[in-house]
Amino acid sequence: MGYTHYWYRDWQLPAEKFREVVKDFRNTLPYLAEAGIDLAGGDGAGQPDITDTSIVFNGREKCGHDKTDLEITWPA
Repeated sequence: MGYTHYWYRDWQLPAEKFREVVKDFRNTLPYLAEAGIDLAGGDGAGQPDITDTSIVFNGREKCGHDKTDLEITWPA
């Protein structure tokens, strides 16, 4: 059994509200970098895609962590 967190929101945000979200997200990026959180684009490479119409990010695929092979496939 695993932990799952669900987050629901309306499918559409008014454009002005979304621009505020984009502004807030951009403002947090320096603090994330300072904390050592290196965000990448949606595929784990490049830079996050932050525009007035979308925010797409992921953790960096090659983040420098040691690879851990748990030898367990999920679901088994």
